[in-house]
Amino acid sequence: MINLNKWKKIVYYLCEFLLAISLFIIILLFILKITILSPNYIINKMQENNYYEQVYKSLEKEMPNYIIQSGLPKEVLEDIYTKEEIKKELDKYIKALYQGRAEKINTKNIEEKLSKNIDNYFNENNIRITEKESIDKFILQIADIYKTEIIQSDSILKMQDFIPKINFMVNIIIGIIIFISIILVFIIKYVLKNNIKSISFLTVAFLLLISYFFIKESIDIKNLIILTDYFSTLVKSILNQILNNIRNSAIILIIISIIKITIDNLIKKKKEIKIIKIEE
Repeated sequence: MINLNKWKKIVYYLCEFLLAISLFIIILLFILKITILSPNYIINKMQENNYYEQVYKSLEKEMPNYIIQSGLPKEVLEDIYTKEEIKKELDKYIKALYQGRAEKINTKNIEEKLSKNIDNYFNENNIRITEKESIDKFILQIADIYKTEIIQSDSILKMQDFIPKINFMVNIIIGIIIFISIILVFIIKYVLKNNIKSISFLTVAFLLLISYFFIKESIDIKNLIILTDYFSTLVKSILNQILNNIRNSAIILIIISIIKITIDNLIKKKKEIKIIKIEE
């Protein structure tokens, strides 16, 4: 038969282990919540990686390829969009994506400006418009290129159905695990009359470091290519930030554990000295 003290020890270590797992999950979910599940974080990362500038440059490079087929001069493409308009559309698109809304990219302005530039070109050179249908097709083609550069892929657009649900589930899971953690702390402190050991924090740190190295070895972030170069750069930056957050969390927990071990040892020594003095 296992006596009461042994049962208490088993329950205590089980609670410590479950608390470590709970803290590990909370930290990982929190890191996801403040990074890839946050529209503001994505927008800040886009700004940090000059994403808007890269989209603008890509459009400047891509659109002239279509002007040759139309027979129109490059000048008709001048000032049909600005970096500020690109930023506005991208930010609006990202926020809508995270809210689960299907936000259409506004191409009306670019179509109107391009149409006006073409009309001015024909008027200035006394050219009569004979192929209105071809010109309209060209305008829509340019507008479609603009939209594609903003959206990047229809697969990203489909994420609007999943991101709000994932965010909701993450919030629910964090809430449940925090509640479980509070119960575990209560059991350790007031039922088992014990303290939370440093080993719990070290276990969490160990699990975080395993996650860090596992992700680093599983994904070749440096050579990762998704859609375009600038989109790949953005994804790499986000993944590296997530890895840094995981690693830094592990380091902080190790430091906390060392401080706690030091304090616990000092308290223990102080008590031992007190006992010795009383005995004397």
